[in-house]
Amino acid sequence: MCLRLNARREVLFMLLYIIICNLTQINTGAAMGYSSVVLPVLTSNMSSITLNKMEEPLFASIVSVTQIIGCLLCLITMSYGRRCTMIVCGINFSLGWILIASSYNVIQLFIGRALTEQQDRCIDSR
Repeated sequence: MCLRLNARREVLFMLLYIIICNLTQINTGAAMGYSSVVLPVLTSNMSSITLNKMEEPLFASIVSVTQIIGCLLCLITMSYGRRCTMIVCGINFSLGWILIASSYNVIQLFIGRALTEQQDRCIDSR
C-alpha cells in the first residue's frame, strides 16, 4: 500500500515538473504574438507612443533579427551550463518586458522588444 502511494506521488511530481517546464512556451507565445496585439494600438492616437508607417514593419519584424543574436548568446552561455543559460535568458526576458512597460519613446519600445525575442530563441535552442 505504501509503495503504491509513493509511486502515485512520484507520478504527480513528474507531471508537475512537466507542466512547469512547458510554461516557458507561454513566454514564447507572448513574445511572438505581442506585436499583432499591440500594433493597432500603437498606430492609432490612443497611446502616448505612436508608430509611423516606417516603424510599423520594423516593430513587427525585429523578431527575426534578434533571434539570431539570441542563438549566438545561447552558444556562449551554454559553455557555462544550462542553469546559467536559463538565468541569463530570464534576466533578458524580464528586462525586456520591464522596458516595454515603462517605455516613453519608440527606441525604448524597440529595445524591449528585441530583448524579449532574444530570450525566446535562447530558451528554445537550449
